[in-house]
This record gives sequence, structure tokens and C-alpha cells, in this order.
Amino acid sequence: MLEDYTLKTDRNIQWKNIEALMIDHGGNRKNIKACKGYFFEGKGDGLKLRWSDRFKFYPSATLEGWQTLFDQEIIEPLTDSDYLTLQHYFCGQFSDYYFCIEDQSYYFKMAFGERYDKNKTFPIRINREHECRVITVTQNKILRNLMTNFSCYMKDIKANHAGFLKFNLGYLDSLLPFVSLEFFNIEASNDITEDGVRIGAVQSSTTKMLKWSYAKPSKKIDQERIDAANTVKEVFLKHADNLGEFNALHEKVRKDLKIKD
Repeated sequence: MLEDYTLKTDRNIQWKNIEALMIDHGGNRKNIKACKGYFFEGKGDGLKLRWSDRFKFYPSATLEGWQTLFDQEIIEPLTDSDYLTLQHYFCGQFSDYYFCIEDQSYYFKMAFGERYDKNKTFPIRINREHECRVITVTQNKILRNLMTNFSCYMKDIKANHAGFLKFNLGYLDSLLPFVSLEFFNIEASNDITEDGVRIGAVQSSTTKMLKWSYAKPSKKIDQERIDAANTVKEVFLKHADNLGEFNALHEKVRKDLKIKD
């Protein structure tokens, strides 16, 4: 049960990775130290952070903690664009900040549910509003985020903080009937969907997922990732006849890899 879930992210390991990334990006030592104080204790020694940084580094990374943050600490109102950004954190971007994969899956389920629902409301109220807003991330963007995050997991054997799609196959199953069929065209596309998703990005992730499902364990990919690719592929195959050119795309991948029946 989600209500009984215990968060598993090790905050010390998480901070170590975040700090290394900040140093690699030329971060100021004084600011990094202040961010560390905020990350662990909620004290930044005069540090001025945007709402998004306060959210990402908030010491109580729970729905209750974040609700307190938006109710008591974030004074400036979030725009519609800011609200969209907030939703994207729950839809894959937590991996950029080294939350463990199980927690990312939990946060995703809490925000988007176990199954796709166009009327789903976000679990955190913003701008001191009395009710939660309806999710505004579109189905195409959700698929793009899920597949991109999964690709990060597949292509890097050390990226164990990504790939939470493998825990949300039921959601994928309910989502696929509502996404753009152009994502599964054989011909590569540079076009963008009406809701701003680059078709080629999803095409690429889907093709790679299919190729990985036929891979053999090596230094670049382990059996766990191959098994994960196969479970994702099985969901796509369930809907294949209604996903435009997916069957032809799958067959092309098999032909290119010289896979025999």
C-alpha cells in the first residue's frame, strides 16, 4: 500500500552526488555549503533560493513536508509554467537529483496514480489555494518522460537511480491508448506534437527499448536491464495493433539485429 511506503533515499549519499555535480558545474563553495545546510536542516545562512531549488533541496522530501513548504515558506506565486515544472519533477526529473528509484516510483504514483486518469489532481496545493489542481502534463509528455528516464537507466549500467518505469507497467498499459501514433512511425521525424513533444525523442527511446530487449549481458548492459526492457516491450506488444506502425517498427528492429523466429 502506498500509504505504508517508507522512503528509501539515503540523504547522505544523495547529497554527496549532488555536491559533486555542483562542484563539477563550477559551483561556489560558500553557496554549496549553504545549500548543504538547507538540504539537511532547512537553514541556508542567508542563501537565496528560487522556489524550485527550495523544493528540490527541502529537508523533508515528503508530500506533507512539501505541502508545508508551499504553505509557509514559498511566498512568490507559481505561474502555470512553474506548476508544469513542479509536475515534471514527479514525472522523472527527480532522477536528476539522485532520489532512489523506488522513491521516484512512489512519488510518481502519488502524483499520477496507478493508472492514467486525465482528471487526476496533483497531490500538493500551490499558491495557498484551497484545492489541488488537475494535472496539466499531457499524456504525450508523460510517455516522453517515462521513456527518456528508462533510456537513461538502460544505457548506463551505473544509473540505478533511473528507470522507474519498470515499476509502473500498469500505468504504461493504461497510457498507451491515449498517446500520439506518430511516435511509432518507422521513418524518423523532427516534427513536434501539438503539445510540444519531439516525436523523434520518443521514436528513439522506443527503438532502443526494443533493441535492448534482445541484447545479451555485457559490460554495457546487465540481465536486470534486459529483463526490464522485455517487460516494457510486452506492454507495448499488448497494444501493438493499435499503435500505428509499431509492429513494422518492431519487425525492422528484429531484422536489423538479425533476430530469427
